[in-house]
Amino acid sequence: MSLRRKQLQRHPAGPETVIRDTTPGDRATWRLGPGLASPGQIPDHLGNPLTTLFPGATALMKARYALAALAALAVVSTEAVAQNQYQQQIAQQFTNWAPRFAQQGLAPQGTPFTGTLNDDADESILISLTAGQRYAIAGVCDQDCNDVDLQVYSSDGTKIGEDMQTDDKPVVIFSASYSGQYRVKVLMATCSTNPCYYGVMVFAGTGGGGKP
Repeated sequence: MSLRRKQLQRHPAGPETVIRDTTPGDRATWRLGPGLASPGQIPDHLGNPLTTLFPGATALMKARYALAALAALAVVSTEAVAQNQYQQQIAQQFTNWAPRFAQQGLAPQGTPFTGTLNDDADESILISLTAGQRYAIAGVCDQDCNDVDLQVYSSDGTKIGEDMQTDDKPVVIFSASYSGQYRVKVLMATCSTNPCYYGVMVFAGTGGGGKP
């Protein structure tokens, strides 16, 4: 997987609010560059749409523009497939890990939040928890990451727990002392090919104990 291909996807998917506290520029959005035809501007045949985009273009020029635009879209489509592979890695890791949480009476809540971070960068997400409930906040990352860490904070900034061990499966287990929002800080300690995909999943139940 080339570095360029991995960098194109910079939009994390998930229902939670994201606080952008990474270094400036780390969350850049990649789009088709100026001058490339968008999907809606590519004609079914070599006709008026390209004439509108390129006034005075000859039929041969139009054909070349059409082929170039279609080639660009094919590259973007390939990039999307590649990016999905990283997101699938994240989902599969949680699927494989879930039975071990179940043995401790903890079940997944909703779907994982996913995002990307460069090496040594961090960001925070907000999650809503219920007072008295036992939770495990778990993290994973893609194949280019071998160390990602988690810290959990209350709404007043008090650190509730953390997992800063040198591994790619951090877990913070605790009981929520109040109902409301908590902040989960994701720290990308080691990423060999920027950016690295990560995932955060909330497990809840009556169990607890040590790290699954």
